[in-house]
Amino acid sequence: MLDTLSIKGRDAHLPLWTNRTPPSKPVAYDSAVIVGNGIGAAVMAARLNRASGFAGKVVMVSPPVAESRRLINGVTLRARSVDYYAAALGTTRKTVLTEVYGPDWRLATTYRQKVAVAVKEGNTYRLGKTGTWMTNTGVRHDRSENAPLAYGVRNSRLASALISLATKAGVRQIGDDINDLPTLRTLAPGKSPLIVNARPKLLDNAAVAWQAPAPKEMVLAAQMTFTDQGRALKGILERHDAFCSFVHRDRGLDMAVLYPFQDPLSPLARYYGIFYRVAKTGSFDKDHEYACLTDEITGVGNALGLEPHDMAETMGRASVPCLPWRGLQNRQQGVLDLSYIYSGGAPIITGDGMARSAVAATAAAEAIICGRDPVPEMNRSLARYRFLNWGQCRLMTHFSGLTAGMVGLAPSLALAGPGYSRNWDMWAGAY
Repeated sequence: MLDTLSIKGRDAHLPLWTNRTPPSKPVAYDSAVIVGNGIGAAVMAARLNRASGFAGKVVMVSPPVAESRRLINGVTLRARSVDYYAAALGTTRKTVLTEVYGPDWRLATTYRQKVAVAVKEGNTYRLGKTGTWMTNTGVRHDRSENAPLAYGVRNSRLASALISLATKAGVRQIGDDINDLPTLRTLAPGKSPLIVNARPKLLDNAAVAWQAPAPKEMVLAAQMTFTDQGRALKGILERHDAFCSFVHRDRGLDMAVLYPFQDPLSPLARYYGIFYRVAKTGSFDKDHEYACLTDEITGVGNALGLEPHDMAETMGRASVPCLPWRGLQNRQQGVLDLSYIYSGGAPIITGDGMARSAVAATAAAEAIICGRDPVPEMNRSLARYRFLNWGQCRLMTHFSGLTAGMVGLAPSLALAGPGYSRNWDMWAGAY
């Protein structure tokens, strides 16, 4: 069974990991109402429910997760994320993975990540020199060899599984779509409730605390599932390899990741892939960009021996705003703005959303349990994740040509920096 101390790693600075003396003031809350049905909501609810002052007094308010085959939201599950899920629930990694996938989650496991630039030639894409930028071998002396790096999972499947585990552990779920702050307070099983907004939109009838700046950039993305009948014939990917690719066009760098994938609603799918691009707000034609990104992900998939699987059913497209890189605050008074604060600046581009939501939810819960202000603890916990996102975003926008050239000439060396994040426990779990 895991807890927050047993998963101590280098990726975040959590209150329990920093040996700072807890404040003397008592915990300010006797219960919690969490609005939302996502990963962060489930992790925070589960962790608070395990604390003596909150046990049996944590309520999640949101309609049940609507599962569909369409790839909506993130799909890359860094293995490190599972540490946080299991610790919040006080259970094992195996229990979490079994709830998500069934008895054999290994079909979705990544052990190595490869990379190459892709160039369009006519109606096809040619891959340039291929390198390896991350493996699960040669790890630091205090970590285990051969640990999984990542998994591919539909976001709604993961959220549904985590909520199921949280409710089994004693978290109460109210399946109504309630967005009114005064009404939410009446649902609390205590007199001094913590109200947590774990979804992007603001709550109704709550006073403004901070006016968030308008986004200056957007991330556009297109993603889908693949079968892999031609993978072995192409000879680029082994069964548990993931692939990262870049296309340089229109003064920007489009980036793709393709990961082993498993989903009970798409049992024939073996990979998922996504292409994405960062663009200035108001500077692009959304339909044109979606068409380009869709062409790129199908073309690079084909070069790897992967065939699109039920595109009409699984294809997801999105345009998501970038948020400030640091110092995020609660936007409303009397509300912990969980989903807003766990932003990494630019979403999608480093595939860390499932990890960030869990890191920030854990930091917030631990801070509340020991009487700290959760907002600075959440921002502090995400410093390394946001730094990597910022660096990659700027390479894709300000230095796109240089980055494409470097990856084309020396792919393994060009991605050595992001690859080093494995040593900071930002991919494999802290085994």
